[in-house]
Amino acid sequence: MTPQPLKLIILLGLLVMFVGIITVSYAEIQANEITVTGYPSAINQLQYKQYTTTWENHCPLCGHNNTLIENPKRVYENELTCNHCDADFCAVTGKDKSYNVRAVLNKA
Repeated sequence: MTPQPLKLIILLGLLVMFVGIITVSYAEIQANEITVTGYPSAINQLQYKQYTTTWENHCPLCGHNNTLIENPKRVYENELTCNHCDADFCAVTGKDKSYNVRAVLNKA
């Protein structure tokens, strides 16, 4: 029989994992699309305000589908990150956030 404090720790751990899974992304994922709301964070001429954009859930750098996740690094502007190659993309412009833009996401 497991002691009560250990059961409580296990339950709290499971709860934290569950809440983490639920809150990892506020993105609405449908089939091969991902919709995000955020501020521009790549070089652009856009007004600094919130935009909502729907992107194909495809990483143009590594070529994998359904690997884009919303803001796992919790940047203020919001961004999309490929969970396969770790590339970051602006949630508004879709531009790769490297010094020299290597790729751009495709709008859905």
